[in-house]
This record gives sequence, structure tokens and C-alpha cells, in this order.
Amino acid sequence: MTQLVPVHVGLVGHIDHGKTELARALSEKVSTAGLDKHPQAKERGITIDLGFTMFTLGKMRVTLVDAPGHADLIRSVVAGANIIDAAILVVAADEGPKIQTGEHIVVLRSLGIDTIVVAITKSDLVEPKALKAVQEKVRTVLQEAAFKDTAYVAVSAKNGEGIDQLKEVLNQKIRPKKRLTDGSFLMPIDHAFPVKGHGTVVTGTIQRGILRAGDTVRLMPQDAEARVRTIQTFGENLPEAKAGDRVGVNIPDMKYSEISRGDYLSEQGALVSRKGVLVQLERNRLYKGRITDRMVVSTMVGMPNVTAEIVPFTEDRRVIMDEAKETGFMAALLFQNQIAVEEGQKVILQAYAVDPLNPTLLFNLATNNAFRGNMEAANRYASELAEVKPDWDGTYRLKSQIANAEGRMDQQLRWSLEALRRDPESVGTMLYRNTYHYWFHTGEAHAIRQMLGHGELPQLVGNMSAALYRPEVAGS
Repeated sequence: MTQLVPVHVGLVGHIDHGKTELARALSEKVSTAGLDKHPQAKERGITIDLGFTMFTLGKMRVTLVDAPGHADLIRSVVAGANIIDAAILVVAADEGPKIQTGEHIVVLRSLGIDTIVVAITKSDLVEPKALKAVQEKVRTVLQEAAFKDTAYVAVSAKNGEGIDQLKEVLNQKIRPKKRLTDGSFLMPIDHAFPVKGHGTVVTGTIQRGILRAGDTVRLMPQDAEARVRTIQTFGENLPEAKAGDRVGVNIPDMKYSEISRGDYLSEQGALVSRKGVLVQLERNRLYKGRITDRMVVSTMVGMPNVTAEIVPFTEDRRVIMDEAKETGFMAALLFQNQIAVEEGQKVILQAYAVDPLNPTLLFNLATNNAFRGNMEAANRYASELAEVKPDWDGTYRLKSQIANAEGRMDQQLRWSLEALRRDPESVGTMLYRNTYHYWFHTGEAHAIRQMLGHGELPQLVGNMSAALYRPEVAGS
């Protein structure tokens, strides 16, 4: 088995189009993350995480990467696409191509994955004429995305029809890429979990170099030393593994709870930890929106996914542009969190589905900037949030936090009470209620009463102890 050439094939496509069932029909072995083991996936009947399964195809050991089809989890597709050599685009015969079908095609094209086999699933549910119509629709979409020489196979995971033909086509189409075994060791981590009696195990696909049992590596961006006890691939112990191998690595000295998807195992000095990078960007021709200074984007740098602000500038790097209108341009990416990077990595930017109109995102960005003392950015995000969701209690909680950070206590009180006015029962306003207990006991009720007017306060915080405030209001 270890002599087989490892290749990685992504299963991509719209929600509920049959990716996981197709993986089940193709696969011989399943990894720890395979075939919808995540509890939420069981509940919803969809894949919400990367799953890995394996089968043998001629001289190749094919690892299938089952990526989610749900739009909110598109970043997991990018994480999967970064380690795959070819893709099976799954399209249900009874529905045809959908929104996420197109999104996944864009991701594959952006990452340079040009070997695609289209599996038209659930073929047993439609007539031959409808099957042909779906194939033509998919062909049109792929041609518009500049994909050529794509094969199409109709399959049914339910009765097994077309599965053998799909394997034959994959065997003809897949050409294993040359693996970088000579470089410094590098493996992005996609899962971390404990194994009783062994400690922490991380899984991933080695992108570069060789890893041996007993090696000492770095966990990045934590910059912590990790000792490799054992290496496995689909249950088989290995003395060493090399670029292209899908492996589980036992690093007993590390706590699994401190490791996240997008972290790396690497040789010393292979990666650096950064909160920002300079990039050369190329606008996807299908993207019709604006790219403006400080625009918030979802950023994939290799495996890691992080929220970032984009700062476009002129080619000489001297002038920041209000808007990037060119197809290609230079920019700085300012990450919300520190991640591990190396020069030359591919970067994919995705505008949020609601662009900057995501209330939770705006709230978090404003809060983080206020915490760092960047009040100009905090106030800008707070203003955008007020436009998007003016009556949300979170909008006023945010205003209160910013006022507190700027030392404007009267405004902090005002906005806190406005938050309570809109949702006195929410978890988010519980902190404000507890604060009011303190304010009432320390004589601040007079200031609150002045702002709101007599008699209004009991309606806002009616489930607080009446004895705390009614005498104050009534006695004015």
C-alpha cells in the first residue's frame, strides 16, 4: 500500500447533491473525519466539515476530500481545494447546477485545479432527456470558467450504476503531480483530537518534505516545539511519510484544544507568524463588486482562513488607493488574527455574502479595534453597523463600549439603556443589568433618571428588583 502513488481528489458541489453518498460508494477506507462523522452533519444530513476517505485506483492511492456544499461553509472548500490534485464536481440530475456549484468552480479555478470530472448523481431519478439537459447546463458553466476537456459520468450511489465507469474515467484523467520531497517539511493541520493512551493526534496532507517518527517539529503559529511519536495513514503505521501522503501524526506533548485548522507542523524556520502581508492580487473576472480601502474580506492564505482588511495601493507602494479598479494590483492584508505564512503562498480573498453588511462581523471588528485603541476604525464600523441594523440592541451595546473606551461616561450610560430598551431579556444585555445594580447602589440612578425621564426606567428593566429604583424615581 505504501508503494502506491498518493493523489487527492476533491468532491465538491451544491448542498444535498449526493457527495457523501458518492464517497461512500467509491471508498475502501475512512479516516477520522470521513463520511459525515461530525454530530451537526448527522443532524442536518449535510457535510459541515472536511471528510477524508480512500480507495485504490490502479497504481494510485486516491484520497477523497468531501467538502461541504453549504454556502456559509465555503471556506472549508478552499481549505480542501488547497491540497487536492483533481476534483469530482457533483451535480444532482434532478436539480442541475446551483449557486454553490458555481462558487466551487471559481475556487477550483483560482487555485489552479484544472482536472475535473463531472459526476451527475441521482441519475435514477430522471429520464435520459433530462439527464442530457443537466449535462449541457454544466458544460456551459464550465466553459465560461475556462475549463476544457472535462469528462461527464452519470451515476447512482443508490444502485451503483456508473460507479465503475467513474473510476475508469478518473484513472484516465488523473495525473499525479510532482511532490516536493526535497524541501523543508510542511503540513497544514485540518483536524486535531485526543486518542486515549496516546495523547494528541493531528491530521493533514504533507505538502512538502519528509516526516519521520521521532522528529522534532514546530507547531505554528504558536511557535511551539512538538515531538513526533508515531505516523499513520488510514490505520497503517509508517516509519516515515513524504509530500503527498495523507497522515495522522501523534504529538503527545501538545494539547489538542490549543490546535486549530490552519495551524501547521513544519521544520524550524519554514514559516513565520504575521498579522499582515503584502500581496499581488488578480481580480476574478466573475467578481463584479468594488474593492475599496479597508474593505473586510474572508482571506485564505494556504490552509488558514482569517478575516482581514484590504489596503490597496499603487504599484510603487507609495499611495493608498480609495478603490482598486485594475484587474491586477498590489495590496496589504491586515489580519484579525496572527497566522503562519511563507513567501509565495497562494491567497484567495472572498467578499462576504452580505459584503460589509454582516452585523456580527461589524460588531466584532469594531470591538476588536476599540480594544486595540484604534478608535477611528472602531467608530467607522460602528457607523456601518448602525446603518445596517439601527434597532439592534447590539448596535447600542457597541456604542456603549466605544463611549467607555473614549471616557464618555454619560454617553456610555445612555447607549447602555438604549440597548436594554430594545431587548431587556437578551443574554447580551445581562451584563448591563448587573451594572445597573451597581449604579443604583452608588447613587447613579439620578443620572439615569435625568436621561430617560420619570417613570420610564421601570418599563426598561422591569424584571429587576423594584425596590432598587422605584423610590428614586418616585421621590424626584
